[in-house]
Amino acid sequence: ANIIFVSVNTPTKTHGLRAEKAVDLAYWEIATLLIPDVLKSAKIFVERSTVPVKTAQGHRKESN
Repeated sequence: ANIIFVSVNTPTKTHGLRAEKAVDLAYWEIATLLIPDVLKSAKIFVERSTVPVKTAQGHRKESN
């Protein structure tokens, strides 16, 4: 596939900074760390979760 939809649970934070007011991005962060390990070519990723706009930009893994 050339396009991959990433859909993960993004519950409301229950502790820490902005608890009960912000989304918990832990699952999204884990996905962004694991996906590159199995890719064999460039892909387009579509965020299909309740994450803040531009979340992916903050987690982009730079390639050489």
